[in-house]
Formats: sequence, C-alpha cells, structure tokens
Amino acid sequence: TALAEVIRTVQVRYPKWENADVQISFEDKYGKQDGGSAATAFAVLLLSTLDGFEIDPHAAITGDITVDAKTRRIAGVEPKLRAGVRTSKNGSMFL
Repeated sequence: TALAEVIRTVQVRYPKWENADVQISFEDKYGKQDGGSAATAFAVLLLSTLDGFEIDPHAAITGDITVDAKTRRIAGVEPKLRAGVRTSKNGSMFL
C-alpha cells in the first residue's frame, strides 16, 4: 500500500522508526487513499513533520516515490494539468 511505501522511505532516513505505528486520517476516511501519488503525498507530509519544512497549501503532489525519497517521473501529465487547472480555485497552477 501507499502507506507501507512511505514507512519504508521514512525508515531509510530515520532507522529508529523501524517499529513505528503510523496512521494517517483523511476527511474522507471511508475512501481508500492509495497509489504512487498518494505515497508521495504521504511521504512529503511525514518528512515535513520530521524535517521541519512547510508545505505550500496550494501545492499538488503527484509521482511515485522511491525508498530513498526521490520522486519518479509521472505519466499522463497533460490530463493531470487540465484537471488541476479545472479544480484550482483561481484558475492557475504553479509548476
């Protein structure tokens, strides 16, 4: 699952997390949040907390994360950009 990928990623940077019990809750708690982009978003969330950096609240995150916290290339960029612009509150996106 996406969360399992994130835990492995965080454990590489923070080995003391080996036996950590991590749970992430969403407003839509009944819908499963999974996949490469979800894992990347989860990793950014956890690492921002552990490393102390802020996340821009207007940022959109996509891509697949590796165990060493690198993001791989994504497919379907054009439809994702269109969807981002369509759902943006002010009609703009920053890349």
